[in-house]
Amino acid sequence: MPMEPSRFIHVESDEAIVVFEGGEAFTFRDHPPAADGEGGAAGDGAIRAPMPGKVTGVSVKAGDKVTKGQALLTLEAMKMEHGLTAPFDGTVDELAAELGAQVAEGAVLVKLVAAAAP
Repeated sequence: MPMEPSRFIHVESDEAIVVFEGGEAFTFRDHPPAADGEGGAAGDGAIRAPMPGKVTGVSVKAGDKVTKGQALLTLEAMKMEHGLTAPFDGTVDELAAELGAQVAEGAVLVKLVAAAAP
């Protein structure tokens, strides 16, 4: 009798389900991800790691002005790259992530300050 490939389901949040099968991860959402690239709330400007992983790209530095949707950094987790983007126009107040660093789930990687309304 052939062995069935390993398969398990991980509920990432109330808004997404991740199914792992044969060494690959598949994310299912009932709507598009939010502007921060991972569906997490970032209304306070804190861009957090959606899961443990390694920072493989940093596109900004402290003091940079950013626009909504602009790439901030890339996190590699579970053999997938996760691009984290700015949820609103603003300025990078603090960059807490370094290229190559391992980060824990929920760690604040970037802090943004919203641009003043015109």
